[in-house]
Amino acid sequence: MSTAPAGEIDARNLACPTPVIMAKEAWEKAVPGDPVVILVSRDTQASNIGRALRALGAESVDISEEEGGFYRVATVREEATERKPGESPGGLPLALVVSSLSLGVPPLGEDLLASVLESFSDRSDPPALLVLLNKAVSLAAADSTAAGSLGRLSARGCRVLLCSRSVGSYGLEGMIDTGEIVEISSIVEALSGHRTVSLG
Repeated sequence: MSTAPAGEIDARNLACPTPVIMAKEAWEKAVPGDPVVILVSRDTQASNIGRALRALGAESVDISEEEGGFYRVATVREEATERKPGESPGGLPLALVVSSLSLGVPPLGEDLLASVLESFSDRSDPPALLVLLNKAVSLAAADSTAAGSLGRLSARGCRVLLCSRSVGSYGLEGMIDTGEIVEISSIVEALSGHRTVSLG
């Protein structure tokens, strides 16, 4: 098995969203001026990490395909700047969109997304908006592993929106613990004016 050079994080052959979580942790541990470099197996993973790093404050993210068929995502930790709660580096509020739990063998997908939401709920600047679509609406059910994280996000001012059609399709009426159940048109309207990061 190949190893990453010193100072680089090897997230190759790991299922999403683990590489994104590793990138986020590396960014938060780095001091201004430190390089943050993550290696991943797929271009979609590299793109997701790039979006996540920009949402965390990276002004410039370089993504390159390396010899051997893997991808290298590189940036440099920036100086922290004062932003309003939920605001991304570009000045727009951050919105997370979660649309699937198909991230490995169940219940692995739900557990991984619950970990991501837990990380965001612990941030000093949580997202302003969280949208749950398709099977991801089950994350807002009272018995979900993500219920506590969603409750903390909501308590800290994050607006949680659930697609009403998805809630009905999965028979979750009356089981939702956190968030507003709304039509897709309301979700589209709410997303305008936000910088969006998609998970799942």
